[in-house]
Amino acid sequence: MATLLLAAAGASLGGALGGVGIGAAIGQAIGGVAGAMIDRALIRSGTSLTGSRLSDLDVQSSTEGEPIPRVYGRVRIAGQVIWATRFEEEAVESSSGGKGGVSTTSYRYYANFAVGLCEGPIRRVGRVWADGTLVDLDRITMRVHLGGEDEEPDALILARQGGDVPACRGTAHVVFERLPLDDWGNRIPQLTFEVIRVVEPLEDAVQALTVIPGATEYGYAPTAVTRVVDGETAAENRHVTTAASDFLAALDEAIDLCPNLRRIALVVTWFGDDLRAGVCRPMPAVETRDKTVAATEAWAVAGLTRATARLIGQVDGRAACGGTPTDASVIAAIRAIHDRGLAVTLYPFLAMDVAAANSLPDPWGGDRQAAYPWRGRITCDPAPGVAGSVDRTDAARTQLDAFAGSVPVSAFSLVGETVVCARPDEWSFRRMILHMAHLAVAAGGVEAFLIGSEFVGLNAVRDAAGAHPFVETLTALAADVRSVVGASTTLTYGADWSEWSGHHPADGSGDVIFHLDPLWASPAIDAVGIDAWFPLTDWRRGDHLDAGFADLATDRAHVDSRVEGGENYDWYYASQADRLAQIRTPIVDAAHGEDWIFRPKDLRGWWTNLHHDRSGGVRAATSTAWVPGSKPIWLTELGCPAVDLGGNEPAAFPDPKSSESRLPYFSAGTRDDFLQRRTLETVLAHWNPDLNPDRNPLSVAGVRMVPLDGIHLWAWDARPFPAFPSAADLWADASAWSTGHWLTGRLGGLSVEGLIAAVLADVGFGDVAFRAVAGHLDGFVVDRRMSTRDALEPILTAFGVDALDVGTAIRFAGRDRRADATVVLDDLVETDADPLFRIRRTQESELPNELSATFSDPLLEFRRTTVTVGRRLGASRRSSSADLAVVAPIETMVSVAEAWLEDLWAGRNTVEATVDPSRIEIEPGDVLDLVLEGRTERVMVESLTDGTARSFSARSLDPAVRRPIRGGTRRRATTLAPVRGAPIVHVLDIAHPTEDADAHRPYLAAWAAPWTGSLAVRRVYDGETTTATTTIDRPAVIGVTTTDLAPGPVGVWDRTPRLDVRLHGGTLAAASERLVLEGANRAAIRAASG
Repeated sequence: MATLLLAAAGASLGGALGGVGIGAAIGQAIGGVAGAMIDRALIRSGTSLTGSRLSDLDVQSSTEGEPIPRVYGRVRIAGQVIWATRFEEEAVESSSGGKGGVSTTSYRYYANFAVGLCEGPIRRVGRVWADGTLVDLDRITMRVHLGGEDEEPDALILARQGGDVPACRGTAHVVFERLPLDDWGNRIPQLTFEVIRVVEPLEDAVQALTVIPGATEYGYAPTAVTRVVDGETAAENRHVTTAASDFLAALDEAIDLCPNLRRIALVVTWFGDDLRAGVCRPMPAVETRDKTVAATEAWAVAGLTRATARLIGQVDGRAACGGTPTDASVIAAIRAIHDRGLAVTLYPFLAMDVAAANSLPDPWGGDRQAAYPWRGRITCDPAPGVAGSVDRTDAARTQLDAFAGSVPVSAFSLVGETVVCARPDEWSFRRMILHMAHLAVAAGGVEAFLIGSEFVGLNAVRDAAGAHPFVETLTALAADVRSVVGASTTLTYGADWSEWSGHHPADGSGDVIFHLDPLWASPAIDAVGIDAWFPLTDWRRGDHLDAGFADLATDRAHVDSRVEGGENYDWYYASQADRLAQIRTPIVDAAHGEDWIFRPKDLRGWWTNLHHDRSGGVRAATSTAWVPGSKPIWLTELGCPAVDLGGNEPAAFPDPKSSESRLPYFSAGTRDDFLQRRTLETVLAHWNPDLNPDRNPLSVAGVRMVPLDGIHLWAWDARPFPAFPSAADLWADASAWSTGHWLTGRLGGLSVEGLIAAVLADVGFGDVAFRAVAGHLDGFVVDRRMSTRDALEPILTAFGVDALDVGTAIRFAGRDRRADATVVLDDLVETDADPLFRIRRTQESELPNELSATFSDPLLEFRRTTVTVGRRLGASRRSSSADLAVVAPIETMVSVAEAWLEDLWAGRNTVEATVDPSRIEIEPGDVLDLVLEGRTERVMVESLTDGTARSFSARSLDPAVRRPIRGGTRRRATTLAPVRGAPIVHVLDIAHPTEDADAHRPYLAAWAAPWTGSLAVRRVYDGETTTATTTIDRPAVIGVTTTDLAPGPVGVWDRTPRLDVRLHGGTLAAASERLVLEGANRAAIRAASG
């Protein structure tokens, strides 16, 4: 039978790997996985499924012989204390009461210890919890040892122990040095750690990341900035406990996860206010006028202050997006990136601040301009193709020149680190780009600089002579920027994927113009830049043209074939109606055989050939200035949304406020991290010359067509996960993260396919293959000794994956896949003992009507969470449950549970039949289309018996249950870093209520929100020496008067006047006349003079 054969095959493989004993045991476990997944019934009623375990109550201990956990992806685990010293004691003396006062000695205790975490090597230790509370890692000393085989002993352990000290190679561990124990009752607290181990290829393939949001006033500042609102201190740019600021935390995590990262593209946003080029003025903008920060952190950009900058429009009572980063924060961010050994690409970005309720004339012919549109829609007014258009007139050049501006390089200068412009009233595109070029110089230089991106509408406009004025602007601007940043900085322009290779106006002229070639050929430009949002797949649900070539839209070979193939390479859709009907028009250049001209995805064709314009369809005899292979192609943006079928239209993004917001073609809007991961890793592998040298050639000049460090993945956020997106009240775009392009919070995770391969690889088994295995997790852990089968079985069952022995390997296959064969009635053989076929149907009462899955949610600080799904129909009252050692978002696990339950019901039918022995291709685990009596049933073969005929038993399948069925996200709050704000302290020289008080001693009133504990008051003697004097143990009730304090009589009750007060915090309470006379409700009011 199949189970025995598979188990025997497994033992043989194991023996070959490791010999008799351990190797055979490993092989037997692997074989067991395969056999079990084919011959066992899936969850039946009243059962539970448990493999590895994660728990909210994991306890740190120090027990010899405890198993070392094995981690995959991002998890939260406790550890084992593996080394410690005696506590260090420190005496702290303080005095109070002045001369003759009381002197007090208190003691503080510190701990030095090491905690073993899991098998190494890992990539990163992120957050740390002590007794369930986040530890501020910026205020303690914790060294992380990743557990590599070349690990050296920790310096502290070596210094304390001396001699030969174990380096704990192969075990990830952390060492705490002088950890203050005050907050935990002078004991070592129970510690848990966020640990990330990368097991998939995407992270290692990343060489360049684009950092957003670009619109963030202080988000790029490496030091913490706070704001004060009504006396309450709030964090502006530090919401995590892993670094001094959000930016540094995000930057360090990217470096840890992506060891080959070489370049960061830093996006810096200014704002346009109109789609009409003649009136649009690029300018810095702020979120609000009344943000109060320290004077040294005051917002300042290009000579503007918070009071004089443009104010960003509002949506639902809050700024539509963040403001322009301060010049100082951009300079500091560039230096921080350089300090970590990475190159910087400075990316000036123009966002459009056009509110939905605007009354601006629309150059594209609408009633008014679209809300928060794409910058690529800036054009002349009226636009090309619109009635009365000024395209191809002198007026078009005038309008575009107004947008570009005329400020010369000579108008700019640096005063210290401040960029000064001698034309302060000109707000133009040139002002924006040249200002940022000088910022780069102020920061010490950058390795690359973009002179703009995706100005499709502007580049397409022509003047009366047929020239492209804005291309001329970009070409001249490139030369000017070169004179500022110097010869060592790579300059490029980020052309939209639809414009980079040429201009083909849909005006019936037949023009084919390489309109950007003057820019690409310019000596000031070093690389051809493409924002590479090319469509990759053309997938739909149900039957469609590509369904015969691949099982899923994520099939690696299918995606790879569409990087240089498919839509906009082999064919295109002439209309939306054609797209719906899948009427594909081949891309063929019948006139000259230069098909590559009309293929936006044909990078090699464009790069390796001379370019000849075709005015009116007539091919010019002479070529443009482009020299084939002379400059590399940079993919200045490359990304894919984490949404189902995102590869159909990678540029689609969710943004409710924007008119550009949309789902990719035919997407249901369901989050799909796996599709994003598979798409990006496939595209990166496609262009990797080590893997595919013919696809990414070297020119005769020695130029690599697509250098890998020029592929900038979009996007990594300066707001670290999970603060972003959990803190949705802080950031307007947080809701878009779930299905957006962000890699933040996703890098470090893993696909189900990657998890299976990694678990087997860790036990020395690599002969595996995969087909149609979908699904994505944040993490998984093997927490104790168990067989490989026990570790994997819950995952395989939950995600509908079957293990099949294909002779040369174990193949893991999902159930949403193409049929391996078709069996029709004529293929069946009737025997004496059995009918032609038999169909059995399991009773409803034997199937679960409810299924629960327990897991850890990364957006809930890895707390264990249970989702329960049920069926409304049916007579069953039974339930099933599974406790999974996985980390995944709630949305993913709800979909998994629903699909799991529906799959159980879909499999209630069992078909038994016999086919002719010539049907040798049918094997256990195959998916068949069984055509019986005019009906097609999709089944999976569970067992097969050979004899004079081949008898098989198969269960019914419904592939649709494994497809996206749930969209949206669910908001969860996470713990943010405590705010470190300076308290408000007032010294009050007022009368004392009792005669025996020291009359010379002032009062101290303090307020801070949040109030983090007692404030120490220290006496300064010589400007350096201080001693503790007293403490302020509680906040005072402090506020500001909002009405004038009216004069009144003295010595009598005056109940007529009214004084309005806005309190920073606390409350006011009434007191009786007697208590008031005894001193209750005294208030000190500061005069305007101070």
